[in-house]
Amino acid sequence: MKTTFYKLAVLALLLGGAGCSSKETTAPEAADAPGSDSERPAAPADQVTLSADEQQLARVRTGALTRRVLGGGLKVNGVLDVSPDQLVSISAPLGGIVERTALLQGMRVRKGQALATIRNPEFIQLQQSYLETQSQLTFARAELERQREPGARGSSAGQKPAAGAGRV
Repeated sequence: MKTTFYKLAVLALLLGGAGCSSKETTAPEAADAPGSDSERPAAPADQVTLSADEQQLARVRTGALTRRVLGGGLKVNGVLDVSPDQLVSISAPLGGIVERTALLQGMRVRKGQALATIRNPEFIQLQQSYLETQSQLTFARAELERQREPGARGSSAGQKPAAGAGRV
């Protein structure tokens, strides 16, 4: 992997240097001797130029440019930046630990899509309380229906006797 990176780095240096070459002839190196007034123009900060000796020491080889698939990937460190109109901040009503997410930075999401799984014991307590309350509500509704229809199921212990039903 390191050799692939080095090859790509050298290729980038060569392409950068080859694109910046000029056809001007330079003055002999004797003109650069101390005491001479002529100096080499400074290369721009974003360009690298290698002398023949440097190319030979680095074992730089050049060849014709060809299209081909690179065998390995290039791992680099960096920071992704999102435009402000595409940036959204989300929050949860309760805190917790993000257990997992299937999203990466920059991926598109849709309304209602699960973004992450959050783990928090308070969620379990809230869910248990909700289910208990829902069960109590179902029971209370059934009890209300039972009390509204006393004649349909016969008399029960909690009902008032009908008028005249207790007299003989």
